[in-house]
Amino acid sequence: MKIIDVGQEATGFIAIGQLAVGVFALGQMASGFVAVGQVATGVFTFGQGAVGLVSVGMGGVGIYWTGAMLGIGGRGFGGVIPLAPSLGPRLKLPSTTDWRSAADDTWVSARVTGDGPTGLDLPEGVRVRARLRRSLKAEPPGEVLVHVVDGASGLEVDRVVRIPRRRITQPRWWGIWVVQMALFTLLAGAWAGGVIAPWLYTLWTAP
Repeated sequence: MKIIDVGQEATGFIAIGQLAVGVFALGQMASGFVAVGQVATGVFTFGQGAVGLVSVGMGGVGIYWTGAMLGIGGRGFGGVIPLAPSLGPRLKLPSTTDWRSAADDTWVSARVTGDGPTGLDLPEGVRVRARLRRSLKAEPPGEVLVHVVDGASGLEVDRVVRIPRRRITQPRWWGIWVVQMALFTLLAGAWAGGVIAPWLYTLWTAP
């Protein structure tokens, strides 16, 4: 294999041409470990159309990551369909205490029931402000965090934050993840067999 090859069809460690195949490839159609071209394929690819482990382009396919106006891959930026399953954004919830230690300006775990005068499962004597009671009656049951303050006659709940269900507990997400993994496996196989194998063969057999 040549160290540097420049021409209409170039194959070398560094390849520059209309059709370039190399470790570093630059051309209209480029295939390489690092490939830059109108159509770029390989591992790290940059082009109008890019297919690689990591790709950046107007249209992109990235097994690990892609940045594209329209693309598909494990993860990405822009108009990219992600195929790597995600547990969702990490929740940032306030620190909580228990009811025995509750005081002014603290957060406590509670549960919406929709029953009773408050709509919450609360210890006796804890009040809920009127504007919240009406909305809690319409809320579905679930875990929440309540913000407690000192009121005129004891502790009062003035804010309620619902704790979102984790995706791993929702059956519909398991179905989405199965589809994602199936498509990811097909895409990775197509990339390995249709892009990486021919690229390595061309380099291996190059004079």
